[in-house]
Amino acid sequence: MKKADAAAENLFMSKCCACGLLLNNPFLCVVCSTVQPFQALTPFELLAIAPDFPLNQLEVQKHYLDRQRLVHPDQCAGGEKWSEALNQAYQTLKDPLRTLQAVLEVHGYVLDPTIHDPVVLAEAFELQEEIADASYERLCTTILPQLKAKLQDMLEQAYGLYEDQRFEELQRLFLRMYQLEAVLKQLKNRC
Repeated sequence: MKKADAAAENLFMSKCCACGLLLNNPFLCVVCSTVQPFQALTPFELLAIAPDFPLNQLEVQKHYLDRQRLVHPDQCAGGEKWSEALNQAYQTLKDPLRTLQAVLEVHGYVLDPTIHDPVVLAEAFELQEEIADASYERLCTTILPQLKAKLQDMLEQAYGLYEDQRFEELQRLFLRMYQLEAVLKQLKNRC
């Protein structure tokens, strides 16, 4: 187990609400099988993964499945809220853009997807104009692949900014990526 994973595992050291024994996860006492009271946790805390970017997706899936086995409603009466929270955490950490948002929030950056940055707004406006003027064929064969490539390039840039701990720039880049992803979703529905 990596050092960061061991640190993430230790985030949950609290006592069982029923038997008082030390817990190794936030949702179920493995000794007395008592489901613990629900509490809001970050996706990283729920899956016991250190907040990092990018994440190893096999590791995310393994942690998700291990924890889901403990509280899945088919296996554990009263585990519904925890199971749902684990599902949401897994969906978040499977998606690089949502993972980036969660990492930024862990570092204290509350992200309002409402765009106020004039540069980002201008970029979005220009893109909307280009899309409005394009033919169906051009949208699907040229613009959509270009935008997918641009989002991938931005994601690579985000990895570098995170590695360098340049969170202000990373926050601005996230907002641009968020806007671009919204446009991509609209285009995918049209193509």
